[in-house]
Amino acid sequence: MMAPSGLSTLLDLPVPAEEIALTLDLVPMIRSFTDGFLPYSDFNALSLWAWDVNGTTRVSSIAGALVVRFPGYGMTEPCYSLLGNALCDESVRTVSEHSSMAGLSPTLQLVPETVASSLSDVVAAPDVNNHDYVIDVRSLADSSGNEWANHRKRVNRFRAACGTILSVEPLPLRSEAVRSEALSLFDAWSEWRDPNLILWERAALARLLDVACDFGIDSTAIRFDGELIGFEISEAVSQHWAIGHFAKTHPNFRDAARFLDFVTAQRLAQSGVSLWNIEQDLGLQGLRDAKKGLHPLGYLRKFAVAPV
Repeated sequence: MMAPSGLSTLLDLPVPAEEIALTLDLVPMIRSFTDGFLPYSDFNALSLWAWDVNGTTRVSSIAGALVVRFPGYGMTEPCYSLLGNALCDESVRTVSEHSSMAGLSPTLQLVPETVASSLSDVVAAPDVNNHDYVIDVRSLADSSGNEWANHRKRVNRFRAACGTILSVEPLPLRSEAVRSEALSLFDAWSEWRDPNLILWERAALARLLDVACDFGIDSTAIRFDGELIGFEISEAVSQHWAIGHFAKTHPNFRDAARFLDFVTAQRLAQSGVSLWNIEQDLGLQGLRDAKKGLHPLGYLRKFAVAPV
């Protein structure tokens, strides 16, 4: 049984009770649908596929909305969410009941503000840990003015420490050797981190690297004497918006992450991108401090939503 008429016919997905696995061939269709909304990171089609490491993500449609069962990514319990226009409380209730029948919480997670604000008969709580940070690309690329003084200091300190054997260049992701190099850098970055969390992220990165060139993914690399010490992978999702999928730097190079943010913003600005979604901080204090240090212009806010 296919979804009701309207936008859902463009999705060509079944109703939640008959949800299907997320396959790579569904990415262009979901991409086309989400192009009509602000680029919430959780609903980015390529990100959904890359992070579906264990194959448990499910997609469906109701009343013209995209419904996603998220796997939890090794950090939280699986959950349901949805994205669409003019959603009614009844549709949300239907998805909530379906979630309960699947043995999950009836509360929908990661619900974009554009959806939550249109509902009336629900309890909606801000999910601060999952708000996407929105960066003014031109402001970061220029890094001028008092508010950027500390950022400039760290960028200049990194440049001075590396000297003339520092280089910035695209990361040619078609090369298997380069993809392997990126994964090796990830391993160096993750050496002192919780392996239970890192394994999922590494697998997601590997999946994205394998298909990046087929989906217009762009990248920035920084090298020290030829060695890859940082990379950032972004996707331009519209004329003015980009989403940052992965950014890693070698732990032995102080301030490399700040320099990578700076040169990535310059690359994005040159391509006409003005807004950069660098995704959420997951409630991790170090990640939160780093993202706030880029002086976000605002947030793409998300909510936990439960029918009354």
